Amino acid sequence: MANILIVEDSRTFALLLSRALTSRLGLESTWVKTYDEAQEKLQHDSDAFSMALLDINLPDAPNGEVVDLVLGYEIPSLVFSSEISDDLRDSIWSKGIVDYVYKEGAENVDYIVATINNILTNQEIGVLVVDDSTTSRNHITKLLRIRQYDVIATDNGQDALALLEANDHIRLVLTAYVMPDMNGYELTKAIRKQYRRDDLALIGVSGDDETATSAKFIKAGANDYITKPFLFEEFYCRITQNIEIIEYIKRIRELSEKDFLTKLYNRKYLFDAGGLLYANQQRTNNEIAVALLDLDNFKAINDTYGHAAGDEVLITVAKLLQDRFRKSDIVCRYGGEEFCILATNMARDQARTVFEDLRQAVADISLYLDGETIEFTTSIGLCLNPMDSLEQMISKADAKLYQAKNSGKNQVRVFPEAE
Repeated sequence: MANILIVEDSRTFALLLSRALTSRLGLESTWVKTYDEAQEKLQHDSDAFSMALLDINLPDAPNGEVVDLVLGYEIPSLVFSSEISDDLRDSIWSKGIVDYVYKEGAENVDYIVATINNILTNQEIGVLVVDDSTTSRNHITKLLRIRQYDVIATDNGQDALALLEANDHIRLVLTAYVMPDMNGYELTKAIRKQYRRDDLALIGVSGDDETATSAKFIKAGANDYITKPFLFEEFYCRITQNIEIIEYIKRIRELSEKDFLTKLYNRKYLFDAGGLLYANQQRTNNEIAVALLDLDNFKAINDTYGHAAGDEVLITVAKLLQDRFRKSDIVCRYGGEEFCILATNMARDQARTVFEDLRQAVADISLYLDGETIEFTTSIGLCLNPMDSLEQMISKADAKLYQAKNSGKNQVRVFPEAE
């Protein structure tokens, strides 16, 4: 669990921060009141802290000395103060802090908590910087790394397109306008041929303050535009807002496409994406398999051990399915205790073996819950003929599942039967 260092002489504000971090983010915090206490704590345990919240006006260090102290240990730091001049603000920003906040009340605590949450998750977010100017590229890269983003940088558009294809965690591209061979406007158009605005954010960056440049970028597909030189606050706000929009859309999409309990795709996604996958397999004459898997006697598990135990069984089987099938396959919770697998480019003999092995793997599971051992089996219906549609393949798999259930359960029935 992340531990946040709070250096603050006001007990009231420190406790407000600490409680908010625990209740909203589940984070631990360590509070010290003075520069000397912070120094002693860091000398003995600096590796324990993921971030620091620093009051720049401390009784024994009234001029922001604590900022240099904590940054010296390479701990991302957010600074707050009840009042701050423009000169002091510029000085503090130049040290490489992640942000500063006026210490005014509860509304500032909300902002601090949101910022901390972003910083602690930014390492999973890739940002691609494209700029042929070494100075500008390094400056932007440094600012992004202060916020803990995983930054990838290049000096040309062709490399940028290759890096995007090779790094699927990239959520934002920052591109300069004036570059040789492929300028930022052309790169934006090339990116938008492959990536939608709600999948990948793109910000144009230029020293040209003409409105036509920003309009050109936006019309080409950019989400935003920023003019150099920019204020730190403006830069970070635009970065955060654009990434948050992408992440919100991703979360909403997942909620609409995935089952809440098992985190597998849901039935709607199976027919939306699976229909497209099926059509593609038909065009390329590649083999395809559809399986319906139903847990045997699942009602008895719920009745005997309770619905919480039943949920654990479903979650365990879902994880088994995720681990055994490829990303190119579709694994979904079809309904209740029933799952559907759409496997592509899988030869018939291989498919029979794969699903027989899966049946055995489920039978080998032993769940230990509240002192009880829960064991269970599954029946599987498998269709290996492409049929005329995905729906027909699912219907044939369902018929074979019905046969498996009526023939003693814990078995795989296949269409067509093995020759």
